[in-house]
Amino acid sequence: IENSLRIKLNDVKCYGKLGVGFIRVNDSQLKDYFIKDIQKLILDTNESTTTVTFVEVLKFVSYIVLDMEKDKNNLVTIPTSDEVKQAWFKLHKWQTLQSCEQLHSQFPNIYRLVSTSLDEILKSINQQNIVIKNQIGYVYYCATCSFLEDLPKSITRDQLKKIISTDIQLPNISSSS
Repeated sequence: IENSLRIKLNDVKCYGKLGVGFIRVNDSQLKDYFIKDIQKLILDTNESTTTVTFVEVLKFVSYIVLDMEKDKNNLVTIPTSDEVKQAWFKLHKWQTLQSCEQLHSQFPNIYRLVSTSLDEILKSINQQNIVIKNQIGYVYYCATCSFLEDLPKSITRDQLKKIISTDIQLPNISSSS
């Protein structure tokens, strides 16, 4: 960035595991220039191409996926978003979730959580198991699950496979997947 834009940066921090980074600049005019004028920058190396997006506030989207086990009466208990949020707060000892919602009615075991605190995510990244109402779940921090968002009310298995394979850029997903 310093070479191509000839702008002096104060600090650059990258968190590859999370897919995020920070750039510190000298003044608010320069910050506004990155956010409002540049908006996106493509970094092309011999190994890969990365798009850098400049934003005012980072939002960290994580997902909880529950293994929906049946109870002794052969019933599955689906936790509410509030119950998921309370379990999240209990596990992580922090209370700054911006939102917590069930991802989609066809996937009642997947919850989307949004936080704006990188420090809290970094402290929690190794806590990937969570228990909510006797259901074991897994936390995927700063994950992408966009192919499961904004789905139609009813969708077939084949349509879902096509959406996922398109999103992750696989030409075909086998029928056994």
